[in-house]
Amino acid sequence: KLRSLEDILSALESIETAESPQKPFTVAWRDMERCVVKRKGSVQGVVALAVPAAPVSCEYPAWKLLNTLIGEGTGSVLFQEVREKRSLAYSTGSFYSARFYAGRLFLYACTSIETLGKVAELLCSLVKNLPDFVTEGAVARARNYLLGGYELDIEARSRRSWYSGFWELCGMGYGWGEHFVARVRNISLPEIKAIAERVATGPYHMVVVEDA
Repeated sequence: KLRSLEDILSALESIETAESPQKPFTVAWRDMERCVVKRKGSVQGVVALAVPAAPVSCEYPAWKLLNTLIGEGTGSVLFQEVREKRSLAYSTGSFYSARFYAGRLFLYACTSIETLGKVAELLCSLVKNLPDFVTEGAVARARNYLLGGYELDIEARSRRSWYSGFWELCGMGYGWGEHFVARVRNISLPEIKAIAERVATGPYHMVVVEDA
């Protein structure tokens, strides 16, 4: 029986470990895809759009910064263009789904059933014209928002431990957080705009949830 922390640590140290080989993979998106999901009784519709993104081991800070520019905070592109200027959505946002080999960047908007078509068209247009929204002011806002949120997040020991484990599992070392902050601070406007160009000219997949 394990009666103390020392017993637990001793038991863990006695476990034999072995290398687990991983085979790199990529999933190439060549075509645009649109899927409509019918949900009976829905009074609210959802539009979600996904684009291919870099894996966590490549350009992670830059993609995190671009994601913040697109959909995080009231100053983001989605909030301003979809909600503030046109009042077409209840909520908007984006998130970068970082993966070891193939990442994804998701944009979404929750709206009424009546305006689903307009919102779907608008999200496609925003992606197509994304480089136009990558300005000095937008990047500065996103940089401050991202770094401020990260610093607040790691104030909790549990979250600091989570990040250390995340960096380690990604192969960058548990102390990579300092490099992440420095990298975000030094990402240039041309660098972000170049990634935005790739998003704008690449394929995307869209899911629209509407009433049955």
